[in-house]
Amino acid sequence: MMNMQSVLFEVAKERGRQDAKWGGPAHDDRHKTKEFAEFIDLRADRIRVFMHVNPEANGTTKLAYRGETPRSILIEIAALAVAAVESIDRKQPNTGDETSRETQKDAP
Repeated sequence: MMNMQSVLFEVAKERGRQDAKWGGPAHDDRHKTKEFAEFIDLRADRIRVFMHVNPEANGTTKLAYRGETPRSILIEIAALAVAAVESIDRKQPNTGDETSRETQKDAP
């Protein structure tokens, strides 16, 4: 059974793969937040369509395209979200920690 630490390790590994493929921060910082959201949405659509057409499928059922699974696409999405947040923080370096602390302080 996977725990949060092992899942986060997979996300970090996927971030490394994405950086190696696309060029890392220099590439990421050319994208707007809206574009990251669109990249994420396109990948989420693959899961939605697949699960709609195959209602008996689960998170580890292989999609026809590239042998992906809904789970592997979710790891990719999480890594893209990390890339987006890293890019936002590089562009606005003083916003990340304060926002997180405020959100945590106001949480029930």
